[in-house]
Amino acid sequence: MLGGRNGLGFGVGWPNWCFNHFKGVDLDALVDMPIDDLVKLFIAKARRRFQRGLKRKPMALIKKLR
Repeated sequence: MLGGRNGLGFGVGWPNWCFNHFKGVDLDALVDMPIDDLVKLFIAKARRRFQRGLKRKPMALIKKLR
């Protein structure tokens, strides 16, 4: 028998998720957005982390995405 509540296998029937927008802002706009405007979209914990400054690995990820 296949897994899952409805008898379907896990992953079967699930939509393909992709990251096209964040809080109503398109991905292209997010990449072009200045850090100050981007931080305003984050939750409080993430805003505090950006205020304190990012370490090397998170900053490298941001540069890689741009």
